[in-house]
Amino acid sequence: MNLVFVYGTLRSGFGNHSLISSSKFLGKGITKKEYALYQMGIPFLVEDESHKQIVGELYSVSSHVLQNLDMLEGHPSWYQRKKSTVVINGKNFRAWIYFNRAQGQLIESGAVKESLII
Repeated sequence: MNLVFVYGTLRSGFGNHSLISSSKFLGKGITKKEYALYQMGIPFLVEDESHKQIVGELYSVSSHVLQNLDMLEGHPSWYQRKKSTVVINGKNFRAWIYFNRAQGQLIESGAVKESLII
């Protein structure tokens, strides 16, 4: 199994959640490191900008689901999937996170709101 931290359209209640809805939900959490989260219809998490810990959800997914997520995210040419540490209830997990370059407006809070997604 693969751990994946989702912060945008793959989260519960968002448009692409059906791709991981059958996977095991491990909890809501934050990134250990600070990143910058931008929004331009869809969210863009920027690895090399430090702004805020990012809010999201952690899932344990099969290799098949991970391949489907890679296709959705255009990995590795559009988003790049990289490992980072996520904290849930004080416990650290190493998980895959999809990163991209800055586009649109900075989300000051570090949390994508459903109303911001196209």
